[in-house]
Amino acid sequence: MEKEQKIYIAGIGAITPVGKNAEMTFASVNARINRYQDSGYFTESKQPVKMALVPPDALPDINETPAIKGYTRWDRHLLQMAHVAMIDAVKNAKIEKPVPLILACPQHYAKWPHQLPENFVKCLIEQSGVVVDPELSRTVQTGRAGILDALQIAFKYFLDTDAETILIGGVDSFQRPELFRGLLEEGRIAIQDNFDGFTPGEGAGFILLTRNKSNAFKQDKKNACPLVRLSNPGVAQENGHMYSEQPCLGDGLTNAFKQTLGLLNGSKINHIYSSMNGERFWVKELGAAISRNQSFLSDDYQLVHPADCYGDLGAASGAVLMGIAAQNLMAQQRKMHHLVCCSSDNTYRSAVVLAQETQANSNKPVPQSKDTIQQEYT
Repeated sequence: MEKEQKIYIAGIGAITPVGKNAEMTFASVNARINRYQDSGYFTESKQPVKMALVPPDALPDINETPAIKGYTRWDRHLLQMAHVAMIDAVKNAKIEKPVPLILACPQHYAKWPHQLPENFVKCLIEQSGVVVDPELSRTVQTGRAGILDALQIAFKYFLDTDAETILIGGVDSFQRPELFRGLLEEGRIAIQDNFDGFTPGEGAGFILLTRNKSNAFKQDKKNACPLVRLSNPGVAQENGHMYSEQPCLGDGLTNAFKQTLGLLNGSKINHIYSSMNGERFWVKELGAAISRNQSFLSDDYQLVHPADCYGDLGAASGAVLMGIAAQNLMAQQRKMHHLVCCSSDNTYRSAVVLAQETQANSNKPVPQSKDTIQQEYT
């Protein structure tokens, strides 16, 4: 692993079934608002299937350029969601030089192949108007763990280039009929008679990163709200993944934990934000990783899994979780450390620690109103 760097969050953006932006998503998750709804899909026995969908009125119009002529309805939907979250992430930032964009895309399923168009990032840049360097931009396609793969790439960019800011993000939707039907046939979708399934969701999340503390995101500019710093992420692979014949022993997630938790220097994790979606497979895996890294956790750590509110966000999971964790950290008075972890249906596992860092030249206490107190749930 590369040496530890000080990288901060400079902006947070999201669109989810429970929020048209990152702030609304954070508030809705805190209030445990659930946005499951009838999807229009039915099982063979005519049972309705629920999904969690973004508000249609939150999506912008598509710029009808020749470049997107061959886009499917799904491709266009992802472009719209990514546009919203991307704008949300950079709305308070002064971007004078084109920034690299590293985008986590939906996982490729061999049974139900459909990858995003090769020009998706280019069209996203044109659609959003954000000043992005297309030559330094790239995509990763590792599912829920993708955003932390993107973060690892961003850390390397910060080491190897003079980039001051880098934009990472993820977008996904299970509103793809062949994929949805396939997962339903596999028994993975939650329905009335299946208690070991997940509710498909959709959304996008983006995080603007900076190496310059003065550019870091300040939730409350009038007071000494803490900055949020990211550790080097831990990225590993699990041989016993969802579609493997080998048993899942939790080794991949355990190793991802160890890589990033090893940089804590004696601090303890107060919250774990997980991409768990309701399937027992992920509960067992996370349990193994937690038990093997118990020494890094505080005695009263909280486990947060917001898929209970907005469904499974796929490749958008990690960025949205990081945004929620960061907003929670900025609202706290006492120093805390949060761990975000993601597991993909295939081999990829990842984790990262988010920590507070006090702004310089300010001794004022961090404000915390009733409206910003985190309501935890397990």
